[in-house]
Amino acid sequence: MKTHKKNMVEHSVKKRGSEYIGISRNGAQWQVSMIMATRKNYICTVNNQEIAAILNDFVSIQHKGKSAKTNFNYLGKHLGALMEMKDILSFFN
Repeated sequence: MKTHKKNMVEHSVKKRGSEYIGISRNGAQWQVSMIMATRKNYICTVNNQEIAAILNDFVSIQHKGKSAKTNFNYLGKHLGALMEMKDILSFFN
């Protein structure tokens, strides 16, 4: 009986989970969330898992600076630029 319950839990995690930090499936979209000051904050939902991961990185870097855990590797100069940005859309232009 324990095995059945464990398989159900693993199945639900795989269905909602993502390979990226802070990203989960919410219906047909990908949800970005982060724990800040002991509270889970929902940032946004987007259609693309990789874009969600980049948005999560941006928010994490803005909040925690160079000590942020990110989904992608950034060079030091890029981290500095991301920390100074106020608008994530300027990163894509």
